[in-house]
Amino acid sequence: MITNKNNWLKHINREMTLQAKGLDLCPYLIALEGWRRGLKLTWLVGDTNKSDIRIFGQKHIPMRLFSLSSDEKKHYFFRSRGDLVSNKAINVCMNKEETKKYLLKNNVPTPLGKRFTGLKDPENRLKAVDYSQTIDFPVVIKPTKGSLGKGVIANIKTIEELEESLNHVIDDLNYSDIIIEQYFSGREYRVYVVGDKIAGAVEKIPPNIIGDGINTIQKLINI
Repeated sequence: MITNKNNWLKHINREMTLQAKGLDLCPYLIALEGWRRGLKLTWLVGDTNKSDIRIFGQKHIPMRLFSLSSDEKKHYFFRSRGDLVSNKAINVCMNKEETKKYLLKNNVPTPLGKRFTGLKDPENRLKAVDYSQTIDFPVVIKPTKGSLGKGVIANIKTIEELEESLNHVIDDLNYSDIIIEQYFSGREYRVYVVGDKIAGAVEKIPPNIIGDGINTIQKLINI
């Protein structure tokens, strides 16, 4: 949330950033930083010429689709993805099995894991459970194609926990194509790369509560 607390961008008032939440925060920060550096910022809404947006194929969503331009260049963005990101890269990243293949191919340390499909069938589900015992617990299960952590269950320590987790992901969340892989604890970072250089990094801290000696944990969560 941008405020006038430190006299930064004094002409920006709080009302201009009230809707920059969740998935809308990333594009807003990139757009605002480009504008702060003197680039022309254009939010693409309404009947914008779709031929100008070569790779996205996205509807014109306020707060997510925009361009930044100077006198010499113009680039389009959907959320935090710029127009120099290839469709091939996007397709690889949308499929966790393909992502694992590319990481291994380029000697990036990657947890051991395997894809399982057709998991509505009890026999296939049993094969997934049997495989988990070959890579040792704890394990992680995740949809092969998914985002935002939906359907991901980590640090599964026993067969019983795995069976319960599979039932939830397959039957309740309706994912029948998943990956089971080794679980490693540690810090999680999202790294933003431009070309071959790191432009920024964010540590993703899981939700947590510290007791205050007065309120219950549930009450602190509500607060």
